[in-house]
Amino acid sequence: MAHCSKTTNGGESWIDTIEIGNINAFYFHDDNNGWIVSNYSMYKTTDGGNNWEFLSDIFDLTVLQFAFESNSKGYMLAVDYNYQDLYTIYQTLDGGLNWVPLRKYTYLKNIFVSETGKIWGVGEYAQIFSSDEIITSVEEDQIKEEINTYLLSQNFPNPFNPITTIRYSIANHSNVTIKVYDILGREVVALVNEEKPVGEYEVEFNAETLPSGIYFYQLKAGQFSETKKMILLK
Repeated sequence: MAHCSKTTNGGESWIDTIEIGNINAFYFHDDNNGWIVSNYSMYKTTDGGNNWEFLSDIFDLTVLQFAFESNSKGYMLAVDYNYQDLYTIYQTLDGGLNWVPLRKYTYLKNIFVSETGKIWGVGEYAQIFSSDEIITSVEEDQIKEEINTYLLSQNFPNPFNPITTIRYSIANHSNVTIKVYDILGREVVALVNEEKPVGEYEVEFNAETLPSGIYFYQLKAGQFSETKKMILLK
């Protein structure tokens, strides 16, 4: 059984607030109001995570992400077990008690709600969605042809437990390494260590044997080097 923990000093120390199963997704709209999904149940806090109220069971859904416009109106990105190839955006108007499906997509990575209430999403092959419209779409071959820079993306999901995916781009044929380090700078694992041609790639990181905490992953390719932070939350 894992714990949901909070920090008030930038991560120097953590306080356990609730004993709970694996956390699949979480979101805080402000300092006090937040939502989490653990296994097949959804919970909400109104006091900064000190206490969590059970909202509902969601046995048929794998929740990937929340995005709230206010404490009552929000959106949820999830995959239905009955339709594994479809990603659905749901809407709530009562703080997460009830959810109504808005639209299904073949693939969505991320959703975001702007200050004006418009829903944005990023999909497959650089598709960008606004509400129910495709704003732009770029063919996969064209994307590969136009790669002219090195890029290390934020791992997804983040926080994660225990598996996350790291995507990166290589602008020139290079010897590529991606290594994971703990908060003390000690190398945990080398995920990639080989020659790579120009292109976009992704690698999966399984932290099943590691404790919860902050980790760093670093991409090195030729003269390029970039490091990002990720959080393992069990």
